[in-house]
Amino acid sequence: MVQTFWDHLILCCKTEVIKNDLSPQWKPVFLNIQQVGGKDNPLILECYNFNTNGKHDLIGKVQKSLAELVKLHASGQGGTLFLPTGGGRNSHNKVLKSRVYLDKFSESVQYSFLDYLSAGFELNFMVAIDFTASNGNPRLPDSLLYIDPSGRPNTYQKAIVEVGEVLQFYDSDKRFPTWGFGARPIDGPVSHCFNLNGSSHYCEDGVVTDLQETKDALVKASDLPLSILIVGVGGADFKEMEILDADKGERLKSSFGRVASRDIVQFVPFRDV
Repeated sequence: MVQTFWDHLILCCKTEVIKNDLSPQWKPVFLNIQQVGGKDNPLILECYNFNTNGKHDLIGKVQKSLAELVKLHASGQGGTLFLPTGGGRNSHNKVLKSRVYLDKFSESVQYSFLDYLSAGFELNFMVAIDFTASNGNPRLPDSLLYIDPSGRPNTYQKAIVEVGEVLQFYDSDKRFPTWGFGARPIDGPVSHCFNLNGSSHYCEDGVVTDLQETKDALVKASDLPLSILIVGVGGADFKEMEILDADKGERLKSSFGRVASRDIVQFVPFRDV
């Protein structure tokens, strides 16, 4: 999908490739009004036949504004594709029999950070600690979770103090909910979310192995007043963690094609700081 802007085309989004299907159904596309420039701005939807050499063949295109697409959806009608032919003054559009249908449309308001602040937003500092086996045996001194009898803090405790001493001043109630994941608390089954104080009501895996599911959750959370600071503790390979941190410019994309509305993740290897 491209947006026409002063006779220039600006790419808005691309769908996934569907092979060997003459009636493809693409995954939902998520856009914001800023991307399309307004509901009445003309959009061009182009359909291509995929070629492995990268030279894709244009099957046809349709030009509609977002408002017109919504009307087509309400009426159950499709947008008729056309194919430009010829060139110069002799150019014209060949109307095709193929159509593009809008199966579903929904619209929602995305609040800005300033909206939350004006509504009385307060910061709430929360901590989650990795207890998976990658940390080593907690009874041995070389474990990242070892509790030293002398009182010397382990690496996790150091990381929490370094971050917490800064963020505590922005948390009004000075109560910091703390959870653990990847352990067997109090002779129970392995849990991936348990309160560190042992309470089931109130509270005072290593590297990512389910990367796409994590991306999906982060993209879904990008509309919420939530920021996530991941502190990599130990000597593990944190390349996949760095993928979650969109500092290089490309925002996370979910398996449904939705792009995160903002970057909410910051990853820091503790050994570097």
